[in-house]
Amino acid sequence: MQEFGVTRNSGARSLVATLTLSPPRLFSLICSAQRATSSFSGEIVEPQTISVAALEPAALAKSVDRLAQILQACVREGASIGFVMPFERSQARAYWLERVAAPHAAGSKLVLVATLGDNIAGTAQLDLDSMPSKRHHAEVSKVLVDPAFRRAGVARALMQEIERRADEEGRWLLTLDTAGDAAEALYRSMGYSLAGAIPNYARNAFEDSYDATRLMYKDLRRG
Repeated sequence: MQEFGVTRNSGARSLVATLTLSPPRLFSLICSAQRATSSFSGEIVEPQTISVAALEPAALAKSVDRLAQILQACVREGASIGFVMPFERSQARAYWLERVAAPHAAGSKLVLVATLGDNIAGTAQLDLDSMPSKRHHAEVSKVLVDPAFRRAGVARALMQEIERRADEEGRWLLTLDTAGDAAEALYRSMGYSLAGAIPNYARNAFEDSYDATRLMYKDLRRG
């Protein structure tokens, strides 16, 4: 499911410095942050430029600590993204290394990272692994934004680049699911339509109850 979440970025400067993005696959989407945001310490983060690029397979291992930090904090905030509490950093690392790294290296999954200043502010994935009859379709997943960088346009920038990459691959039908009102509002503002809702779709991250999810889609041919 899609959700926005996550932690203060400690040590992200060195992580960003180690990213290796090969020029043929590197495309940066540059846009202006919409407004200043507040960090957990109360300091004001001034509007900065957002850069979104595809993460190369070799860079995934170097960035896994920051990506795991973002994933863990999202779950701890209650994001419905497949995990429940307690959720340790080792589990978050295992997700990236054991469930994402292989399809990413094989080219069947695209991983994007958004940077704001010197920090990794968010990430998103595009699943390109589909049957022959569905080569026009791709699934968007794990759109995660560090809450210290919320309301700065990070999620929108990630989705814009997801759509550009999908179009390059000939994938004009995008689908996703979300349990969050804020996420649904963003997707609707970008032209996604609600296909329906499934009750009791996933266990709540904190308690023994089950939450619904909303299925959404967009036909990129319609702009």
